[in-house]
Amino acid sequence: MKKLLTSSITSSAAFPVKAGTLDFLQLAYQEAITALANAAIGRSGDVTNGYLLHGLVNSGSTGSMNVSAGAIYYAGEIFLVDAFTLTVSDTAVASIAQTFYGTNADPVTFTDGSTHNVHQIRKIVFTNGASGSGLFDFNAMVPVPPSLTRTNYATLSGTLTLKFTSDQTIFASATSGNLTITFDLTNALAGTVVRLKFAFGAGQTVTVTAPSGCTAIKDSGNMASAASNTNVMYFLYAGKNSGGNDEVSYTIKQV
Repeated sequence: MKKLLTSSITSSAAFPVKAGTLDFLQLAYQEAITALANAAIGRSGDVTNGYLLHGLVNSGSTGSMNVSAGAIYYAGEIFLVDAFTLTVSDTAVASIAQTFYGTNADPVTFTDGSTHNVHQIRKIVFTNGASGSGLFDFNAMVPVPPSLTRTNYATLSGTLTLKFTSDQTIFASATSGNLTITFDLTNALAGTVVRLKFAFGAGQTVTVTAPSGCTAIKDSGNMASAASNTNVMYFLYAGKNSGGNDEVSYTIKQV
């Protein structure tokens, strides 16, 4: 840990502060924040994604966001986010807004007579935009610590993509036609479990398809073939295997 030694400073030996001294002090707490954040996340944070520390609860409806204040860990820094409302046609994307502390601090007159604003405040703000056009999407943030999320579907059909950024429970009342289950392993956290419970009609098929660089292993169980059976599938992201591939294991049980 970076520490500034002050033992040599006395009433007759003053310590002239340089720009590097101030940078040193700021890096000291940033390194500590990063270490604590990585411990909470469970791995080194992906610098391209935002990690939700607290707040930012959206109480709005579809297309109209009403979000409480909160804090986000991003790229080695903790950013505060003010409460906001937003009309969204696509999604809410993040950017960094910079302001300064105010007239009681800025501008500062330097010894050469020049003036500069130096007390910078950096916050993350969200605006309407295309997915991927900002630092990260609001809906792509990873909660810290990872929390259980729940999703309800009236009907599953086509392809269902599972993510492993936090434990999940997914409920579906029915399937329509054949179903393919695949994985999005972006920011996946080893040990994360996704529980999927759904009705499975006669004559339908469920296929688990691993993406490139991933190995999927069925530990046990098979789908019920009769109509109106309910199945539960557990998917565990096990992390990288000895071959360097991501590995997901899953089980199937009729209930």
